[in-house]
Amino acid sequence: MGAPASGFAAAWRLRMMGHNPDKVFLMDTEDSSAEQRYKFFQDRFRGAEADIRERMAVYVPLLGLIPPGLKRDGLAIDLACGRGEWLGILDENGFATIGIDTNASMLEAVAKRGLRASRSDALEFLAAQANGSASVISSFHFVEHVAPDYLEALLAQCHRVLGEGGLLIVETPNPENLTVGSHTFHLDPTHLRPIPPELLDFLCRQAGFVESAAIRLNGKELAKDAGPLERAGNLLLQSGLDCACIARKSTPDGSEEDGGIMAFAEAVSQVSPANIEKVQGWLRSADDRLSCVAELEKRIDELRRLVENRKLANRVRRSWRATKRALAFLLGKIRGRV
Repeated sequence: MGAPASGFAAAWRLRMMGHNPDKVFLMDTEDSSAEQRYKFFQDRFRGAEADIRERMAVYVPLLGLIPPGLKRDGLAIDLACGRGEWLGILDENGFATIGIDTNASMLEAVAKRGLRASRSDALEFLAAQANGSASVISSFHFVEHVAPDYLEALLAQCHRVLGEGGLLIVETPNPENLTVGSHTFHLDPTHLRPIPPELLDFLCRQAGFVESAAIRLNGKELAKDAGPLERAGNLLLQSGLDCACIARKSTPDGSEEDGGIMAFAEAVSQVSPANIEKVQGWLRSADDRLSCVAELEKRIDELRRLVENRKLANRVRRSWRATKRALAFLLGKIRGRV
């Protein structure tokens, strides 16, 4: 998705204010070629648009939780909308939409889809919206680009701007996954810091979202006949490549309505890559299997030695019988001569 500053080259020129990591900022630039390079970067590493739409389609059932009146009158806002994949899905599902991004090249791609978008800072745009005016506010792979204070202010504005029963979706790379946390997250130099799913869910609740859940998704499927070692490796390295907080603004009495958010989370969320107990269980199972294999190999060696001993004994018996026949023959010869 679009970087929070206006250019890709600017993201490389990070400056620290008083060595405080919460005050990292990006030097502003109007370099359109830098913006274009960031779009090329996204095209290369984010994935093909068809693949992104397929991943985002998992959220479509959540759209059915939005009250009809809010869907009709409210605005669906996609922050850091990038190329507009999710905007397209919202539009296809009958929502009035607008995408927000700071990258002109991204916004050009959105315009080519015939969708509405605005070049603006996400927080500034939300601050200008009326209370309860939005049906959906979404953010895909954006919050890892911003400082903690900005994120807290952003979520507070999301809660204010959403109407009652409105939906919030915030997706980000999942640092619980070892591949993401140690490698792929750092491919994008505009990433500021990873946000674990528990922290993201906590921040959403702190912003006022009572009905909220963290989910892990977009991991690779595991073969049904996979063994315990393959399962452990898959969980650590390939499960839950992304995480998200899904939340809904509650009714005035603060109730969680029908619990649709939690039901959705239970249905789609993958096992947490940080579930060490499950990994340990699979590794113990593998150890048990290896111990069984070692014991079986020991028994096979014993049987092999027993078989070899019996073969040797059989050869000795056959040799002795032959020797006895030869001796009997010789003894007969000797007796015949006496």
